[in-house]
Amino acid sequence: MRLFRLILLALGLIAAAPMLAWAQPDPAADDDDGDVDDEGGGEAPPGDDGDEGQDPDAKPEKSEAKPAKKRATRRTRSTKKATKKPTKKKADEDEDGEDGDEGDEPAADPKPEEPAAEAPKVLEETPVGGRPPINRRAASIDGPMGLDRVWSADTGNAGTFRLRFGLRSFSADDFPTQGSASTFTGTSFALAYTPIESLETWLRVTSTSNDNPDGRPSLLQTQGDIDLGLKGGVFVTPNIGLALAGGLRLVSGLGSSGFDLDGLSYELRALFTADFHRDDTAPVRVLVDVGFTGEGSEAVFANQAQEPDPIQEWGLQAYRYDRLMIGLGLEFPASEYVSPFLEYRIGTPFLVELSRRGRDSDEFDFNTVPHTIAGGVRAFPLEEMALDLVFRQGLSDNVFTGVAATPPWEIVFGLTYTLDPRPQIIERKVEAEAPKAVAEALSAVRGRVIDSATKKPIKGAIIEWRGSDLSPQVTDSDGRFEGYRFKPGKARLRVSAEGYIRSKTKKLTIKQGKDRKVTLKLKADPASLNGELSVEVKGPRGKPMGANVTVSDEKNTSGDSLPGAPFKATLKAGRYVLTVDTKGFKTIQRPISIEGGKPKAVTIPMQKGKGVIMLGLDGLPATAPAPLSGGRAGPVSTPRYTATPAASGGGGGGGGGASIKGNSIRTRGPIEFEGETARLTSKSRNTLNGVAALLKRNSGVKKVRVDAHTDGQGDAAQKRTLSIKRAQSVKSYLVSRGVARSRLATKGFGADKPIAPNMSARGRAQNNRIDLAILEMDK
Repeated sequence: MRLFRLILLALGLIAAAPMLAWAQPDPAADDDDGDVDDEGGGEAPPGDDGDEGQDPDAKPEKSEAKPAKKRATRRTRSTKKATKKPTKKKADEDEDGEDGDEGDEPAADPKPEEPAAEAPKVLEETPVGGRPPINRRAASIDGPMGLDRVWSADTGNAGTFRLRFGLRSFSADDFPTQGSASTFTGTSFALAYTPIESLETWLRVTSTSNDNPDGRPSLLQTQGDIDLGLKGGVFVTPNIGLALAGGLRLVSGLGSSGFDLDGLSYELRALFTADFHRDDTAPVRVLVDVGFTGEGSEAVFANQAQEPDPIQEWGLQAYRYDRLMIGLGLEFPASEYVSPFLEYRIGTPFLVELSRRGRDSDEFDFNTVPHTIAGGVRAFPLEEMALDLVFRQGLSDNVFTGVAATPPWEIVFGLTYTLDPRPQIIERKVEAEAPKAVAEALSAVRGRVIDSATKKPIKGAIIEWRGSDLSPQVTDSDGRFEGYRFKPGKARLRVSAEGYIRSKTKKLTIKQGKDRKVTLKLKADPASLNGELSVEVKGPRGKPMGANVTVSDEKNTSGDSLPGAPFKATLKAGRYVLTVDTKGFKTIQRPISIEGGKPKAVTIPMQKGKGVIMLGLDGLPATAPAPLSGGRAGPVSTPRYTATPAASGGGGGGGGGASIKGNSIRTRGPIEFEGETARLTSKSRNTLNGVAALLKRNSGVKKVRVDAHTDGQGDAAQKRTLSIKRAQSVKSYLVSRGVARSRLATKGFGADKPIAPNMSARGRAQNNRIDLAILEMDK
């Protein structure tokens, strides 16, 4: 019987072969190299002038951009649009104040009584550039791009969505056990999204229904099982792609509407794709898919007293053993409308317990290991749509308890629709026209935009044609642009790019019948560049010494400056405050200014003693030191552009947002951290600013201990270590705000002192806390 089905599969593929003849022949039209010599001389000096726009009588010209690869010919449906003919406008004066000369326009307007020229006849239209063909954008039944169940290394274009509806069904006697008969239907809906290049995410919702009279109950259904996945891939050569993928599967509980988290399953896959169709080397794609599935769905049977039988396992799609999955796919995209493929897939279970045989279970051998072969045809009736029709042939006849059963056959139908935001570019071949008079000859303008310092091409630069209604152009990955043709005279353009200073308007002189090739240079915007900071710390005698350095950026970047190894950091352009402290020396604070693209070297002189010294931008004291009680020199006032205002309120000699209550310090705002780390949040830093102000204004508080607590979820030793780091992080921030290090102590309790049960998220949030205990205070 199996041999007969294989023969039917082969006959079906042979019958689909005539459909390959639908593909149109490749026009094999080779464009000229876009990087041609400038027949019109060098680039004209910058200036302003009027731009006539494009001649309304000009015939459309084929783009001369050198293609990155041979183009695939594809018929377009209803893509012809009336080309808007640019009208001549009076050139406006240059916005940058350059001296434009509108009187230099040599081209004359056509006589009013002359009839407008007819649009040339379009002979052929061919999509070029932009989107890859649909056969590299279709999704597998699981959601990510691939064939039937074998995934590919393709991830799609950034910003694209893929919607996939799948339906599979079969009806068979003696399945999954002898004497029983199953009628099975499964549906799935998947949504895949590519947020950035080389990264694909997806979500799939599945439901199944299996009717077997021998089952208890006879009808078993699953509804709302969810798969979540992530795939990262890249083509290391034009043909070879590699990718890693992972996914989670949430199964609905037995007899409940929610998910059974104990039944969580996962899978990891390594993908290899050899796509020889990408550069027209050969009409074949080879997909290799190797993965590991960690199976947890057996948890749905946890409350049953007896072992589940094969009918129950198949009906609920719940299994026991982890599996090594290997898949091999071959696709033959010889036509732009039909793409046949073959697929083989096997899943070998691990550590099968031979003693746990349930009712109607066979012996475990290779004939029990799930493996199938599938043949299918993928058709593309619309430019954004793919239809799959697949026949799967099971190659395993036996079943064993806990191992996924293999249906004798399945029919699979799939529909994929791709939403691609990138515009489709259409190249048109038009009927040749008789040569026009020399006075009407047009000249093309093409060029390149580069970085003035590095000479590297700038991708995505925008070229605006001033004084005309021509659409702006965008440079490609080589920084090139081309396409528009002009009558003899003057043309003006302006160039801009993200991270670069916008150019002034450039003036080009267009000569009759001579193309222009220009190179445009942009300077990087210093505000978008980073600066390199280097901090060296010296002792009272001018010798390098070690100290801790903290920068008041978003991350509170800190590190050590050592003799011969100054502290270094890469910072965005802007103003910051450096805090330098070490045991036995006063804390030094100094504002610095970082300029983009320039190094900044700072030397900090240290002084023995206690307290805080505030320096200015020039490295000198900002104000005279203000004495504290006891006659000691204390911290000076902070410059106004680095001061952080404290929150209003507070009591007991409050420092704005903080107050003294008995033997502790209470804060109005929270002291929180980013996830399971010791990094303070921005709200926490604002709260601690109030605590620092309170301590500096209340010299009678001699000693404060920072107590850090965590919740009890996870390893106890790791939680205790985390609490110690969090306490030290709070102490370091208070020191950076002018609190003497000697007044602060730290202690990490981990999860030893909870104030709420750890059973809920609210309780765990209450246990993750910082307490400020006053150990010594003047009475």
